[in-house]
Amino acid sequence: MINNKCFCSVLLGLSFLFATQANADFLVADNFGNQVVRYSDSGTSLGAFVSTGSGGLNGATGLVLLANGDLLVSSQSNNQILRYNGTTGASLGAFATTNMTGPSHMVSRANGNLLVGNFSGNSVGEFDSNGNFLGTFTSGTPGAGLQGVSSFAVDGTGNVYVGSFNSGEIFVYNSSGAYQSTFATGLTGASGLWFDGGDLWVSSLLSSTVTRLNSAGGVVTSFSTGEIAPGQGTFPSFITSSPFGSNEILIALAGAGGVYRYNIDGSTTGPVNPFLIGGGLQVPGEVLQVAAVPEPTSAIGLSLLTLGLLSVRRRKN
Repeated sequence: MINNKCFCSVLLGLSFLFATQANADFLVADNFGNQVVRYSDSGTSLGAFVSTGSGGLNGATGLVLLANGDLLVSSQSNNQILRYNGTTGASLGAFATTNMTGPSHMVSRANGNLLVGNFSGNSVGEFDSNGNFLGTFTSGTPGAGLQGVSSFAVDGTGNVYVGSFNSGEIFVYNSSGAYQSTFATGLTGASGLWFDGGDLWVSSLLSSTVTRLNSAGGVVTSFSTGEIAPGQGTFPSFITSSPFGSNEILIALAGAGGVYRYNIDGSTTGPVNPFLIGGGLQVPGEVLQVAAVPEPTSAIGLSLLTLGLLSVRRRKN
């Protein structure tokens, strides 16, 4: 006789077995396509997750998941943050529509608030979990200050590193938004910022280069992302971790219309390792890893095994 405890344990184990066959899907914001495209962990396009113009999406740029699983997308061209069902991609209306001028990157804070970069407003704003504006987060920058906020990243202590796209600088703010220091200068179109351990990666969109900086702002490595044609750069817009191991990173190339694999030492020459392309993707913005959709065969297999065990259990009883 199969007791309930053993039966449940078997089902749990089988569920885990099939669930672990799917690692993670990827969502890519398509700025010019006004959509969000979904890809499997093997790089296969699964089509539009948020369809073109859904909910008024215009200039899809930043992506972030809320604690309840909803997806937020910054709609840069009409100054809105839009909300979508994180499972189906269905529009759930606007999350925030005020105090934004060219919303770009977004980060959820530990307290549940949302930080939003305002590219044209030269600032980072803060919103609560209901989309209410709480005020400008960044303050007290030196000299000409922030000039085009395209991206920012939070380190392990809560400090926020903000890229100033037009001035080529990175400013550091503490967890309260007070200016601390100028971390780096001389970057041509500072855009995608991403922490890998204690090092900060930053893409220089206008020079088609990416740079890895240590905790003191010193250059660890810097390399070109190549050209898609002679004299035409690839324009890297976003950097994130790769599912293929710690010796690689993924870089979204606005000029090449996709997300590509690069070795962290820069030995990859140009956009020769495409990963997330197709599906109507035009100009990729940010990339977000999300829970994978189970493969149909896995779901069917699990259902059949469950039915089989139920039959055995009935016969034993």
